Amino acid sequence: MSRKVVIAAVAAAVLLVGAGGLAVFVASQSGAPLSSSASPDPDGSDASSHKPTPSETSAPSDAAWLIGFGSIGPVASGMTADEAAVAAGVTDTTPWYADKTFAPNCAQFALDDSGPGAAVMALASSGGDHGPIDRLSIYGSEIEGLDPAIIPRTAEGLTIGSTENDVKDVYGDTLVEEAGAFQPEISKYLTVTDTTGKAIRFETKSGSVVAIHSGTADSVRFVEGCA
Repeated sequence: MSRKVVIAAVAAAVLLVGAGGLAVFVASQSGAPLSSSASPDPDGSDASSHKPTPSETSAPSDAAWLIGFGSIGPVASGMTADEAAVAAGVTDTTPWYADKTFAPNCAQFALDDSGPGAAVMALASSGGDHGPIDRLSIYGSEIEGLDPAIIPRTAEGLTIGSTENDVKDVYGDTLVEEAGAFQPEISKYLTVTDTTGKAIRFETKSGSVVAIHSGTADSVRFVEGCA
């Protein structure tokens, strides 16, 4: 889907810098911010014990944001748009138009135009512009032109372009596997949920990860917009 279509403004609270910004899909549900410094296993075990071999084309840089349960980099579910702007270091919150096409209170907006944040998108469903962030997403279609080394990834190295097997090697039997809503013959949803109700969903197509969603267990399951 086109970035210009999905990016929605948030009146004075909308976060954005430039046209290629970080799109954070915010779906409003309450939730406390989680640390993004690591991705704990749903069963509480140390994720560092996993030894995956993700199919990556470049090594991550120190600047790359980590994808955790309910967080990507410094931005976490439960934050408001203003709080996310502060966390991401955004000073220009130039408002963009509000996109209410999915639901009356479904707001979408972009944040940051460079660095690892430029790959991320946010969505708000019930609270709209001023609701807490419930989901943060990365889409393969939105990262063209960005340095692959700064694309956000999990602590184990999973990112856009990783394979289904890479994801399964990390999460094993804790994954819930479902056919994709679109092109189910070649697409899948691989979802893992931690003990706090936060989840990470990997969307795959033809065996490769094309999108990653992190947020509340309900919001990561949204298929389009806030539904």
